[in-house]
Amino acid sequence: MEVEGMSVPFITWSAGQKEFMPLLLGFYWLCPPSKVSRKDDFKYVVIEEPEMGLHPEAIKSVILQLIDLLSRDYKVIISTHSPVLLEFAWAFYFFKKSKVSDDALFELFEISKTAGTKRLFEGIISNKQINTYYFDRQNEKVITKNISALDAGSEDYAISGWGGLSAFAGKATDIVSKYFVDEK
Repeated sequence: MEVEGMSVPFITWSAGQKEFMPLLLGFYWLCPPSKVSRKDDFKYVVIEEPEMGLHPEAIKSVILQLIDLLSRDYKVIISTHSPVLLEFAWAFYFFKKSKVSDDALFELFEISKTAGTKRLFEGIISNKQINTYYFDRQNEKVITKNISALDAGSEDYAISGWGGLSAFAGKATDIVSKYFVDEK
């Protein structure tokens, strides 16, 4: 890699750069800029923790790329520990359930409506589905549970706690609120 005329060897790249480059190259290969919508030989794209080493703002860019994959009719399977990706899945679930227009995505990602972004988002909410699953251990076995609602008000802890990913944030909020109220 060249930076301002200097060669930067791969060994000096950050962990995020090392993780992201193969993912970026995979996106580039799967989403050619030509009139070909997708690689015919591939129906599924499996991505393991695309958020590794990335800032939350960079994760938003990854989500936009995932939307591009969906718009090209790939089936995308993601394994993640990212609250940012789950926040997107939650918002998408709510938008779909409420029959919100694709305009909500422009606002969510803070991007302008251009011919390209309109084409990217067109019909995504109404025509695509995002399911969220949680893996848990019960009686020496691993089970999967559909937690797609990601409803913080659910009595089912797996759903309300987003499979455990929001547990600490929720607990911290509850405790800070308790002490803040006690101070008043």
